Amino acid sequence: MNMLNNIKFGTQIAIGFAIVVFLFAALAVFSWNRLNYMESLFQEFGDAAQISVNSSDLAAAIGQAGMSIERFIDRHEGATGEKIVDAMQDVLERARTLEDAGIVASRRMVALKIRHLEETEAFIPLFDRRIELMQEVERTGIEGRRAIGRLNESLGARGESELAYLALQASESFLITRARIDRFFTSGNAEEFRSARAPYDTTTSLLSQIAATRLTGDERSLLASAQRGTAEFWTNAAEGEGVVAASAAALATVVATTEDVNRVMADIRIETLAARQAQSEHIQDTTQSVINSILSGVVLASLIAAAMGTFLSIILSRRLTATVNQTRRLAEGDLDVVITGDVGTGDLAQVSRALSVFKENALQKIEEEARAKQAQAEAAAIRETQVKTQARVVRDISEGLNKLAQGDVAHTIDSPADDPFPQEYDALREAFNSVTSTMSSTLSRVSDVAVNVRSGSEEITAAAQDLSARAETQAATLEQSAAALNQLTESVRLTASRARNAQEVSEENRMIAKSGADVVRDAVGAMKKIEKSSEQISRIIGVIDDIAFQTNLLALNAGVEAARAGDAGRGFAVVASEVRGLAQRASDSAREIKALISESTMQVETGSALVDKTGQSLEEILRKAIEVSEQVSAIAGAAAEQSTGLGEINSGVGQLDQVTQQNAAVAEETNAAANSLQRQAENLQRELEGFRLAPASRSQLQVVRSEVARDSKPAAAFKQATHKAASAQQAVGGEFVDF
Repeated sequence: MNMLNNIKFGTQIAIGFAIVVFLFAALAVFSWNRLNYMESLFQEFGDAAQISVNSSDLAAAIGQAGMSIERFIDRHEGATGEKIVDAMQDVLERARTLEDAGIVASRRMVALKIRHLEETEAFIPLFDRRIELMQEVERTGIEGRRAIGRLNESLGARGESELAYLALQASESFLITRARIDRFFTSGNAEEFRSARAPYDTTTSLLSQIAATRLTGDERSLLASAQRGTAEFWTNAAEGEGVVAASAAALATVVATTEDVNRVMADIRIETLAARQAQSEHIQDTTQSVINSILSGVVLASLIAAAMGTFLSIILSRRLTATVNQTRRLAEGDLDVVITGDVGTGDLAQVSRALSVFKENALQKIEEEARAKQAQAEAAAIRETQVKTQARVVRDISEGLNKLAQGDVAHTIDSPADDPFPQEYDALREAFNSVTSTMSSTLSRVSDVAVNVRSGSEEITAAAQDLSARAETQAATLEQSAAALNQLTESVRLTASRARNAQEVSEENRMIAKSGADVVRDAVGAMKKIEKSSEQISRIIGVIDDIAFQTNLLALNAGVEAARAGDAGRGFAVVASEVRGLAQRASDSAREIKALISESTMQVETGSALVDKTGQSLEEILRKAIEVSEQVSAIAGAAAEQSTGLGEINSGVGQLDQVTQQNAAVAEETNAAANSLQRQAENLQRELEGFRLAPASRSQLQVVRSEVARDSKPAAAFKQATHKAASAQQAVGGEFVDF
């Protein structure tokens, strides 16, 4: 035990910890050996898992290849034969990867995919050709039927109804041929191709019949285009018969091989799952054995570590208890405690010696606290002196601000010799004095401005009163002039009225002549409207004839569609035949009505010529009446212009009177505004009198007021001269005033 007093705690703990570390190091070596063995097992399991992943990837690649074939057959956007071949190559490479990994079923998969790839490469060009032929058949079919339709329209427009009917029948039989060929390419049913031969032969026969008749150059060109289009259509359709059969056989071979590939893929999945299951069971058994070994070593090392910890705890706790008790008494302030256990080189001996030093330091601290209290008393005395100085500064500044609030801007803060202002705050005193001096000067200038404003408003008031008096005088003069002009205007107005009565009598004569001319013009217009109506009826009859022809063609189309529909379209075929009959009868009636309308139009033109001659005679009479009326109107117009001129003069004088009265009103308003400005200036002066200014500012203000008083004398002289001028004007009486 005495030997342990000279060993530090760290060394004692390190010895016990080293023993524990040695035990756990041995356990770690054993665990590392077992884990290496487990790593090799997991590596093998990872290889087996990778084989399963490759198997899943192979299945996904097979599905992707199948989807590529389906998209290619359905002609989805972006689906090409190259993408199918690439998908097949990907499946082949993945199958070879599994073959290298030892999967037996993968060998059959590789052989199948090589054959599958060859079959697909044979199928793709056949199907591409099938699609090309289908598109070519569709194009030539549209062009051929369009050419037949244009030929039909040309023949109908020329009036060749029988040839137009043959062309319409050729178009419908060719439409049936196209429908059956389209179904053949879509379904691959050879019966549809064979059934399309009969309507095609009908089409060529009808076109040959039309070719044997007399046709125009454009019709010959349309017929040649129709025969060429139908021939190309049938050539492509005939080639498609073999291509469709070959592509269907190739597709069947590809589908059969795809089913074989799916069956082999199922065998590969079974084989990979079995290998993975066996590997998993072996790893599970080995893992359990390693875990049991490691747990046993951990338990043994833990027991040894617990024994070492208990031994060290018992030895150290006794010495630590004594040291803790001594430390607690020192912390409680008991400086009489005796420090023991300071013998030796161990950690507890060093702690005991440190406690002795702590005790001595505590005694020294008590002495230093007494000296600190004395220093605090001296500092308090210094602070009291500073507080008195600040109170003096606050008192003087507060007094100055109160004076300023009462309007005394002449007050300043002095610094007498018997009681000087604190030196450290003297800058604040000087700033306050500068502010009051500046404010006093500013208020003086404001007062000067108020005096000037008051003087100017007095002058404006005098001038406005004078202007108002002269405006009233001018308004009276204008009123007399307006009365004289009113009498002259009334005399001219009566003259103009008599001229207007003469004009009205002349106008009545002219209107009677014009009324007769209007009647004749109306008759001419009515005859022309009848003529135009006859022409419009002729055009409408032509439109009805065209509609009857188009209805006949539509009825033919409907009959062909009904024939193609079989038994279900018989009733519709009867209706179409009746519609054709009605259209033919409507066309005949339209031609008869058109002949009658043409005869009526000729008779209307003859009557219109006779009425037109009568209208020309009345127009000459009307021109003479208009000349007489224009002379009388000129006389009345001259009188009216005189009346209008005098009225405008009278109106101008009235407006001038109104403007003069408005000037008088404006002068009154200006006078009122000047009086208001004068009152505001007086109010501002009264407000400024509430401030106590510095002596220099007051003397300057008095000088300004005396100068304003001197300047106001010319204004009074101007006012007096203005009143004299107004009196002289009133004495003149009828004269105007120039501004």
